[in-house]
Amino acid sequence: EDLPTNSEDVGTEEIVKKEEGTINAVAVLLASNNISANIDIDWKAGESVPYAALVNAYEKIEATSKRLEIQEIMTTFFLRILEKSPDSLLEVIYLCINRICPEFEGLELGIGEASLMKAIAMSTGRKVQAIRKEYSETGDLGLVAKASKKAQSTLFTPKPMTVSSVFKAFRKIALTSGADSIERKVQSIAALMSSCRSGEEAKYLVRSLEGKLRIGLAEATVLISLAQATVMNNSEYKTMSKNDKTAKLAEAPNVLKAVYSELPSYDIIVPVLLKHGVDGLREHCKLTPGIPCKPMLAHPTKSITEVLDRVEGHKFTCEYKYDGERGQIHLLEDGTIKIFSRNLEDNSQKFPDIIKNVARFIKEGTKSFVLDCEVVAWDKEKKSILPFQVLTTRKRKDVKHEDIKVTVCVFGFDILYYNGEPLLQKSLETRRDILFSVFNEVE
Repeated sequence: EDLPTNSEDVGTEEIVKKEEGTINAVAVLLASNNISANIDIDWKAGESVPYAALVNAYEKIEATSKRLEIQEIMTTFFLRILEKSPDSLLEVIYLCINRICPEFEGLELGIGEASLMKAIAMSTGRKVQAIRKEYSETGDLGLVAKASKKAQSTLFTPKPMTVSSVFKAFRKIALTSGADSIERKVQSIAALMSSCRSGEEAKYLVRSLEGKLRIGLAEATVLISLAQATVMNNSEYKTMSKNDKTAKLAEAPNVLKAVYSELPSYDIIVPVLLKHGVDGLREHCKLTPGIPCKPMLAHPTKSITEVLDRVEGHKFTCEYKYDGERGQIHLLEDGTIKIFSRNLEDNSQKFPDIIKNVARFIKEGTKSFVLDCEVVAWDKEKKSILPFQVLTTRKRKDVKHEDIKVTVCVFGFDILYYNGEPLLQKSLETRRDILFSVFNEVE
Protein backbone atom coordinates (compact mmCIF):
# COMPACT_ATOMS: atom_id res chain seq x y z
CA GLU A 1 0.00 0.00 0.00
CA ASP A 2 3.05 2.26 0.03
CA LEU A 3 2.93 3.18 -3.65
CA PRO A 4 1.10 6.35 -4.70
CA THR A 5 -2.22 5.41 -6.21
CA ASN A 6 -3.84 6.75 -9.36
CA SER A 7 -6.96 8.60 -8.19
CA GLU A 8 -9.05 6.85 -10.86
CA ASP A 9 -8.12 3.49 -9.30
CA VAL A 10 -8.93 4.47 -5.72
CA GLY A 11 -12.27 3.33 -4.39
CA THR A 12 -13.90 0.50 -2.53
CA GLU A 13 -12.35 -2.96 -2.48
CA GLU A 14 -15.19 -4.15 -4.71
CA ILE A 15 -14.14 -1.75 -7.49
CA VAL A 16 -10.51 -2.84 -7.20
CA LYS A 17 -11.50 -6.51 -7.30
CA LYS A 18 -13.74 -5.90 -10.31
CA GLU A 19 -10.88 -4.29 -12.23
CA GLU A 20 -8.52 -7.12 -11.31
CA GLY A 21 -11.16 -9.59 -12.44
CA THR A 22 -11.41 -7.88 -15.83
CA ILE A 23 -7.62 -7.86 -16.22
CA ASN A 24 -7.42 -11.57 -15.42
CA ALA A 25 -10.35 -12.45 -17.69
CA VAL A 26 -8.79 -10.65 -20.65
CA ALA A 27 -5.41 -12.20 -19.84
CA VAL A 28 -6.95 -15.67 -20.18
CA LEU A 29 -8.60 -14.77 -23.49
CA LEU A 30 -5.44 -13.22 -24.92
CA ALA A 31 -3.27 -16.15 -23.83
CA SER A 32 -5.74 -18.53 -25.50
CA ASN A 33 -5.88 -16.42 -28.70
CA ASN A 34 -9.63 -16.45 -28.07
CA ILE A 35 -10.40 -12.83 -28.91
CA SER A 36 -12.99 -11.44 -31.28
CA ALA A 37 -11.97 -7.78 -31.31
CA ASN A 38 -10.52 -6.45 -34.55
CA ILE A 39 -9.76 -3.12 -36.18
CA ASP A 40 -11.31 -3.02 -39.65
CA ILE A 41 -8.86 -0.52 -41.17
CA ASP A 42 -5.32 -1.66 -41.95
CA TRP A 43 -2.18 0.13 -43.12
CA LYS A 44 1.34 -0.61 -44.33
CA ALA A 45 4.13 -1.28 -41.85
CA GLY A 46 6.27 1.78 -41.21
CA GLU A 47 3.51 4.26 -42.07
CA SER A 48 1.85 6.54 -39.55
CA VAL A 49 -1.39 5.10 -38.20
CA PRO A 50 -4.36 6.36 -40.26
CA TYR A 51 -6.70 8.56 -38.23
CA ALA A 52 -9.52 6.44 -39.68
CA ALA A 53 -8.11 3.40 -37.84
CA LEU A 54 -8.22 5.25 -34.51
CA VAL A 55 -11.77 6.41 -35.29
CA ASN A 56 -12.70 2.80 -36.06
CA ALA A 57 -11.43 1.80 -32.61
CA TYR A 58 -13.43 4.64 -31.04
CA GLU A 59 -16.60 3.47 -32.82
CA LYS A 60 -16.19 -0.09 -31.59
CA ILE A 61 -15.61 1.08 -28.02
CA GLU A 62 -18.60 3.42 -28.09
CA ALA A 63 -20.79 0.55 -29.32
CA THR A 64 -20.24 -1.48 -26.13
CA SER A 65 -20.44 -0.85 -22.40
CA LYS A 66 -18.60 -4.06 -21.48
CA ARG A 67 -15.23 -3.39 -19.85
CA LEU A 68 -13.84 -6.69 -21.10
CA GLU A 69 -14.71 -5.89 -24.73
CA ILE A 70 -13.27 -2.37 -24.48
CA GLN A 71 -10.03 -3.77 -23.10
CA GLU A 72 -9.90 -6.38 -25.88
CA ILE A 73 -10.37 -3.71 -28.55
CA MET A 74 -7.65 -1.47 -27.13
CA THR A 75 -5.17 -4.32 -26.63
CA THR A 76 -5.73 -5.53 -30.19
CA PHE A 77 -5.30 -1.99 -31.55
CA PHE A 78 -2.14 -1.29 -29.55
CA LEU A 79 -0.66 -4.63 -30.63
CA ARG A 80 -1.17 -3.78 -34.29
CA ILE A 81 0.47 -0.39 -33.74
CA LEU A 82 3.44 -2.02 -31.99
CA GLU A 83 3.82 -4.44 -34.89
CA LYS A 84 3.43 -1.91 -37.71
CA SER A 85 3.95 1.67 -36.51
CA PRO A 86 5.57 1.85 -33.06
CA ASP A 87 6.60 5.45 -33.71
CA SER A 88 2.89 6.39 -33.67
CA LEU A 89 2.19 4.76 -30.30
CA LEU A 90 2.77 7.84 -28.12
CA GLU A 91 0.49 10.04 -30.25
CA VAL A 92 -2.26 7.39 -30.25
CA ILE A 93 -2.11 7.14 -26.45
CA TYR A 94 -2.41 10.91 -26.03
CA LEU A 95 -5.40 11.08 -28.38
CA CYS A 96 -7.07 8.17 -26.53
CA ILE A 97 -6.80 9.99 -23.19
CA ASN A 98 -7.66 13.42 -24.62
CA ARG A 99 -4.33 15.04 -23.83
CA ILE A 100 -1.47 16.46 -25.88
CA CYS A 101 1.28 16.36 -23.25
CA PRO A 102 1.91 15.16 -19.68
CA GLU A 103 -0.59 16.63 -17.19
CA PHE A 104 2.05 18.57 -15.29
CA GLU A 105 3.05 20.57 -18.38
CA GLY A 106 -0.40 22.16 -18.34
CA LEU A 107 -0.79 22.58 -22.12
CA GLU A 108 -4.45 22.38 -23.10
CA LEU A 109 -6.40 22.95 -26.29
CA GLY A 110 -8.72 25.47 -24.68
CA ILE A 111 -11.38 25.33 -27.39
CA GLY A 112 -14.79 26.66 -26.42
CA GLU A 113 -18.14 25.60 -27.86
CA ALA A 114 -18.60 28.88 -29.73
CA SER A 115 -15.28 28.45 -31.56
CA LEU A 116 -16.07 24.85 -32.47
CA MET A 117 -19.50 25.83 -33.83
CA LYS A 118 -17.88 28.54 -35.92
CA ALA A 119 -15.29 26.07 -37.27
CA ILE A 120 -17.96 23.48 -38.14
CA ALA A 121 -19.97 26.14 -39.97
CA MET A 122 -16.89 27.47 -41.77
CA SER A 123 -15.80 24.04 -43.01
CA THR A 124 -19.21 22.73 -44.06
CA GLY A 125 -20.83 25.87 -45.46
CA ARG A 126 -23.62 25.96 -42.88
CA LYS A 127 -24.86 28.87 -40.80
CA VAL A 128 -23.67 29.15 -37.20
CA GLN A 129 -27.29 29.63 -36.11
CA ALA A 130 -28.24 26.27 -37.63
CA ILE A 131 -25.27 24.60 -35.90
CA ARG A 132 -26.29 26.16 -32.58
CA LYS A 133 -29.91 25.02 -32.96
CA GLU A 134 -28.87 21.44 -33.75
CA TYR A 135 -26.50 21.44 -30.79
CA SER A 136 -29.26 22.56 -28.43
CA GLU A 137 -31.29 19.56 -29.60
CA THR A 138 -28.55 16.89 -29.46
CA GLY A 139 -26.24 18.22 -26.74
CA ASP A 140 -23.29 16.75 -28.65
CA LEU A 141 -21.19 18.88 -31.00
CA GLY A 142 -19.58 15.70 -32.33
CA LEU A 143 -22.93 14.50 -33.67
CA VAL A 144 -23.57 17.95 -35.13
CA ALA A 145 -20.19 17.83 -36.90
CA LYS A 146 -20.94 14.33 -38.21
CA ALA A 147 -24.32 15.35 -39.62
CA SER A 148 -22.87 18.53 -41.12
CA LYS A 149 -20.04 16.62 -42.79
CA LYS A 150 -22.35 13.97 -44.21
CA ALA A 151 -24.68 16.61 -45.66
CA GLN A 152 -21.78 18.39 -47.35
CA SER A 153 -21.11 17.71 -51.02
CA THR A 154 -17.46 17.82 -52.11
CA LEU A 155 -15.72 17.84 -55.49
CA PHE A 156 -12.80 15.71 -54.34
CA THR A 157 -11.87 13.34 -51.53
CA PRO A 158 -9.25 14.81 -49.20
CA LYS A 159 -5.98 13.03 -48.52
CA PRO A 160 -6.32 10.57 -45.60
CA MET A 161 -5.39 12.09 -42.25
CA THR A 162 -2.93 10.30 -39.99
CA VAL A 163 -2.79 10.15 -36.21
CA SER A 164 0.47 12.08 -36.46
CA SER A 165 -0.98 14.89 -38.58
CA VAL A 166 -3.99 15.27 -36.25
CA PHE A 167 -1.86 15.24 -33.10
CA LYS A 168 0.56 17.82 -34.51
CA ALA A 169 -2.37 20.02 -35.53
CA PHE A 170 -3.78 19.76 -31.99
CA ARG A 171 -0.41 20.80 -30.54
CA LYS A 172 -0.22 23.74 -32.93
CA ILE A 173 -3.72 24.86 -31.94
CA ALA A 174 -2.86 24.61 -28.23
CA LEU A 175 0.31 26.67 -28.70
CA THR A 176 -1.46 29.40 -30.71
CA SER A 177 -1.43 32.62 -28.70
CA GLY A 178 -1.35 36.38 -29.04
CA ALA A 179 -3.49 38.71 -31.11
CA ASP A 180 -6.34 37.05 -33.02
CA SER A 181 -5.39 33.67 -31.51
CA ILE A 182 -9.02 32.54 -31.23
CA GLU A 183 -9.68 33.32 -34.88
CA ARG A 184 -6.51 31.51 -35.95
CA LYS A 185 -7.51 28.49 -33.85
CA VAL A 186 -10.94 28.46 -35.54
CA GLN A 187 -9.29 28.52 -38.96
CA SER A 188 -6.98 25.63 -38.01
CA ILE A 189 -9.93 23.58 -36.75
CA ALA A 190 -11.92 24.34 -39.90
CA ALA A 191 -8.97 23.13 -41.99
CA LEU A 192 -8.88 19.90 -39.97
CA MET A 193 -12.62 19.47 -40.44
CA SER A 194 -12.22 19.91 -44.19
CA SER A 195 -9.59 17.14 -44.16
CA CYS A 196 -12.02 14.64 -42.62
CA ARG A 197 -13.08 11.96 -45.10
CA SER A 198 -16.18 10.87 -43.18
CA GLY A 199 -18.77 12.07 -40.73
CA GLU A 200 -17.31 9.71 -38.13
CA GLU A 201 -13.88 11.35 -38.39
CA ALA A 202 -15.47 14.79 -37.97
CA LYS A 203 -17.47 13.54 -34.96
CA TYR A 204 -14.47 12.32 -32.98
CA LEU A 205 -12.25 15.17 -34.11
CA VAL A 206 -14.66 17.70 -32.60
CA ARG A 207 -15.18 15.63 -29.48
CA SER A 208 -11.41 15.45 -28.98
CA LEU A 209 -11.08 19.21 -29.38
CA GLU A 210 -13.89 19.59 -26.85
CA GLY A 211 -12.13 17.23 -24.45
CA LYS A 212 -15.07 14.81 -24.30
CA LEU A 213 -14.69 11.61 -26.33
CA ARG A 214 -17.88 10.20 -24.71
CA ILE A 215 -16.97 6.58 -25.43
CA GLY A 216 -16.32 5.30 -21.91
CA LEU A 217 -12.58 4.82 -22.39
CA ALA A 218 -10.82 5.41 -19.06
CA GLU A 219 -7.09 6.06 -18.81
CA ALA A 220 -6.81 3.01 -16.53
CA THR A 221 -8.04 0.85 -19.43
CA VAL A 222 -5.50 2.44 -21.77
CA LEU A 223 -2.70 1.56 -19.32
CA ILE A 224 -3.90 -2.04 -18.92
CA SER A 225 -4.21 -2.57 -22.68
CA LEU A 226 -0.86 -0.93 -23.39
CA ALA A 227 0.87 -3.23 -20.90
CA GLN A 228 -0.75 -6.38 -22.28
CA ALA A 229 -0.08 -5.45 -25.91
CA THR A 230 3.58 -4.79 -25.08
CA VAL A 231 3.87 -8.25 -23.50
CA MET A 232 2.29 -9.90 -26.54
CA ASN A 233 4.64 -8.08 -28.89
CA ASN A 234 7.71 -9.55 -27.15
CA SER A 235 9.36 -12.37 -29.11
CA GLU A 236 9.68 -14.48 -25.94
CA TYR A 237 5.91 -14.40 -25.46
CA LYS A 238 5.31 -16.65 -28.45
CA THR A 239 7.34 -19.49 -26.89
CA MET A 240 5.66 -19.33 -23.47
CA SER A 241 3.14 -21.86 -22.19
CA LYS A 242 -0.48 -20.78 -21.93
CA ASN A 243 -0.24 -20.54 -18.13
CA ASP A 244 2.91 -18.42 -18.30
CA LYS A 245 1.30 -16.15 -20.89
CA THR A 246 -1.75 -15.69 -18.68
CA ALA A 247 0.38 -14.89 -15.63
CA LYS A 248 2.50 -12.40 -17.56
CA LEU A 249 -0.54 -10.68 -19.06
CA ALA A 250 -2.16 -10.40 -15.62
CA GLU A 251 0.99 -9.04 -13.96
CA ALA A 252 2.07 -6.48 -16.59
CA PRO A 253 -0.76 -3.92 -16.03
CA ASN A 254 0.06 -3.70 -12.32
CA VAL A 255 3.71 -2.99 -13.13
CA LEU A 256 2.85 -0.29 -15.66
CA LYS A 257 0.24 1.35 -13.41
CA ALA A 258 2.66 1.45 -10.47
CA VAL A 259 5.41 2.97 -12.63
CA TYR A 260 2.98 5.50 -14.12
CA SER A 261 1.91 6.52 -10.61
CA GLU A 262 5.55 7.31 -9.80
CA LEU A 263 6.45 8.86 -13.16
CA PRO A 264 3.27 10.05 -14.93
CA SER A 265 4.87 10.89 -18.25
CA TYR A 266 4.12 8.86 -21.37
CA ASP A 267 6.90 10.85 -23.04
CA ILE A 268 9.36 8.92 -20.86
CA ILE A 269 7.51 5.63 -20.35
CA VAL A 270 6.59 4.81 -23.97
CA PRO A 271 10.17 4.91 -25.36
CA VAL A 272 11.25 2.65 -22.46
CA LEU A 273 8.38 0.24 -23.20
CA LEU A 274 9.40 0.09 -26.85
CA LYS A 275 13.07 -0.55 -26.04
CA HIS A 276 12.98 -2.62 -22.85
CA GLY A 277 9.41 -3.90 -22.54
CA VAL A 278 7.39 -4.07 -19.33
CA ASP A 279 10.22 -5.90 -17.55
CA GLY A 280 12.54 -2.91 -18.00
CA LEU A 281 10.14 -0.29 -16.65
CA ARG A 282 11.12 -0.35 -12.97
CA GLU A 283 14.82 -0.05 -13.81
CA HIS A 284 14.49 2.83 -16.28
CA CYS A 285 11.43 4.73 -15.00
CA LYS A 286 11.73 5.97 -11.45
CA LEU A 287 10.36 8.89 -9.49
CA THR A 288 12.25 11.98 -10.63
CA PRO A 289 12.37 15.46 -9.05
CA GLY A 290 10.65 17.93 -11.37
CA ILE A 291 8.01 15.40 -12.45
CA PRO A 292 5.15 15.13 -9.92
CA CYS A 293 4.03 11.65 -8.97
CA LYS A 294 0.41 10.67 -8.46
CA PRO A 295 -0.58 11.37 -4.83
CA MET A 296 -1.42 8.54 -2.47
CA LEU A 297 -5.12 8.83 -1.69
CA ALA A 298 -7.25 7.14 0.94
CA HIS A 299 -9.56 4.18 0.52
CA PRO A 300 -12.94 5.24 1.94
CA THR A 301 -14.40 3.11 4.73
CA LYS A 302 -17.85 3.10 6.28
CA SER A 303 -16.82 3.49 9.91
CA ILE A 304 -13.97 3.88 12.38
CA THR A 305 -14.46 0.28 13.49
CA GLU A 306 -13.83 -0.88 9.91
CA VAL A 307 -10.54 1.04 9.92
CA LEU A 308 -9.53 -0.52 13.23
CA ASP A 309 -10.46 -3.99 11.96
CA ARG A 310 -8.20 -3.52 8.93
CA VAL A 311 -5.16 -2.43 10.94
CA GLU A 312 -5.65 -4.77 13.88
CA GLY A 313 -2.41 -6.55 14.70
CA HIS A 314 -0.39 -4.13 12.58
CA LYS A 315 1.72 -1.11 13.41
CA PHE A 316 0.00 2.01 12.09
CA THR A 317 0.10 5.78 12.28
CA CYS A 318 -2.62 8.42 12.22
CA GLU A 319 -2.33 11.82 10.58
CA TYR A 320 -4.22 14.98 11.41
CA LYS A 321 -6.64 16.02 8.65
CA TYR A 322 -5.34 19.41 7.64
CA ASP A 323 -7.84 21.85 6.13
CA GLY A 324 -5.63 22.94 3.25
CA GLU A 325 -4.48 21.77 -0.17
CA ARG A 326 -2.17 18.91 -1.03
CA GLY A 327 1.31 19.93 -2.08
CA GLN A 328 4.35 18.18 -3.49
CA ILE A 329 7.58 20.13 -3.11
CA HIS A 330 10.48 19.16 -5.38
CA LEU A 331 14.10 20.26 -5.00
CA LEU A 332 16.14 19.47 -8.11
CA GLU A 333 19.90 18.91 -8.20
CA ASP A 334 20.41 22.29 -9.91
CA GLY A 335 18.65 24.08 -7.04
CA THR A 336 15.33 24.58 -8.85
CA ILE A 337 12.30 24.30 -6.57
CA LYS A 338 8.87 23.32 -7.87
CA ILE A 339 5.55 22.90 -6.11
CA PHE A 340 2.79 20.72 -7.56
CA SER A 341 -0.88 20.23 -6.65
CA ARG A 342 -2.70 16.92 -6.13
CA ASN A 343 -3.80 17.21 -9.78
CA LEU A 344 -0.14 17.54 -10.87
CA GLU A 345 -0.51 21.24 -11.71
CA ASP A 346 2.60 23.39 -11.33
CA ASN A 347 1.79 25.73 -8.43
CA SER A 348 5.29 27.17 -8.10
CA GLN A 349 4.13 30.69 -9.06
CA LYS A 350 1.39 30.52 -6.43
CA PHE A 351 3.74 29.96 -3.48
CA PRO A 352 6.90 32.09 -3.79
CA ASP A 353 6.95 32.31 0.03
CA ILE A 354 7.31 28.54 0.35
CA ILE A 355 10.09 28.48 -2.25
CA LYS A 356 11.92 31.25 -0.39
CA ASN A 357 11.73 29.31 2.89
CA VAL A 358 12.81 25.88 1.63
CA ALA A 359 16.44 26.70 2.45
CA ARG A 360 15.40 27.27 6.07
CA PHE A 361 13.82 23.88 6.67
CA ILE A 362 16.31 21.60 4.88
CA LYS A 363 19.42 20.38 6.66
CA GLU A 364 22.95 20.73 5.33
CA GLY A 365 23.84 18.17 2.68
CA THR A 366 20.37 18.07 1.11
CA LYS A 367 20.74 18.25 -2.67
CA SER A 368 17.38 16.94 -3.90
CA PHE A 369 14.07 15.76 -2.47
CA VAL A 370 10.36 15.24 -3.07
CA LEU A 371 8.22 16.13 -0.05
CA ASP A 372 4.54 15.17 0.24
CA CYS A 373 2.76 17.76 2.35
CA GLU A 374 -0.31 19.85 3.07
CA VAL A 375 -0.28 23.62 2.60
CA VAL A 376 -2.61 25.46 5.00
CA ALA A 377 -3.46 29.08 5.72
CA TRP A 378 -1.74 30.12 8.96
CA ASP A 379 -2.42 32.75 11.62
CA LYS A 380 1.07 33.83 12.73
CA GLU A 381 -0.13 35.65 15.84
CA LYS A 382 -2.36 32.89 17.18
CA LYS A 383 -0.13 30.15 15.71
CA SER A 384 -3.17 28.30 14.42
CA ILE A 385 -4.55 26.89 11.18
CA LEU A 386 -7.09 29.02 9.34
CA PRO A 387 -10.03 27.61 7.33
CA PHE A 388 -9.46 26.38 3.78
CA GLN A 389 -11.63 29.24 2.47
CA VAL A 390 -8.94 31.69 3.57
CA LEU A 391 -6.33 29.83 1.51
CA THR A 392 -8.52 30.04 -1.60
CA THR A 393 -8.30 33.85 -1.54
CA ARG A 394 -4.65 33.72 -2.63
CA LYS A 395 -3.86 34.50 -6.26
CA ARG A 396 -2.94 31.49 -8.39
CA LYS A 397 -0.38 33.00 -10.77
CA ASP A 398 2.35 35.63 -10.82
CA VAL A 399 2.20 36.08 -7.04
CA LYS A 400 4.72 38.60 -5.73
CA HIS A 401 6.15 37.94 -2.29
CA GLU A 402 5.47 41.49 -1.11
CA ASP A 403 1.79 41.25 -2.10
CA ILE A 404 1.03 38.11 -0.07
CA LYS A 405 -1.68 38.70 2.53
CA VAL A 406 -2.41 35.09 3.49
CA THR A 407 0.50 33.39 5.24
CA VAL A 408 0.83 29.63 4.75
CA CYS A 409 2.35 26.80 6.73
CA VAL A 410 3.68 23.56 5.22
CA PHE A 411 2.99 20.33 7.11
CA GLY A 412 5.19 17.59 5.67
CA PHE A 413 4.04 14.02 6.26
CA ASP A 414 6.02 11.89 3.78
CA ILE A 415 9.29 12.02 1.86
CA LEU A 416 9.26 10.24 -1.49
CA TYR A 417 12.78 10.96 -2.76
CA TYR A 418 16.01 12.13 -1.15
CA ASN A 419 19.46 12.91 -2.57
CA GLY A 420 19.18 10.83 -5.72
CA GLU A 421 17.28 7.91 -4.19
CA PRO A 422 13.56 7.15 -4.73
CA LEU A 423 12.11 6.01 -1.40
CA LEU A 424 8.75 4.58 -2.43
CA GLN A 425 9.90 0.98 -2.09
CA LYS A 426 10.85 1.63 1.52
CA SER A 427 8.27 1.32 4.30
CA LEU A 428 6.33 4.33 5.52
CA GLU A 429 8.03 3.96 8.90
CA THR A 430 11.47 4.23 7.27
CA ARG A 431 10.39 7.19 5.17
CA ARG A 432 9.07 8.99 8.25
CA ASP A 433 12.40 8.44 10.02
CA ILE A 434 14.18 9.98 7.02
CA LEU A 435 11.66 12.84 6.93
CA PHE A 436 12.39 13.88 10.51
CA SER A 437 16.14 13.44 10.11
CA VAL A 438 16.61 15.67 7.04
CA PHE A 439 14.16 18.53 7.70
CA ASN A 440 13.95 21.13 10.46
CA GLU A 441 10.75 22.43 12.02
CA VAL A 442 10.80 26.20 11.51
CA GLU A 443 8.33 29.07 11.66
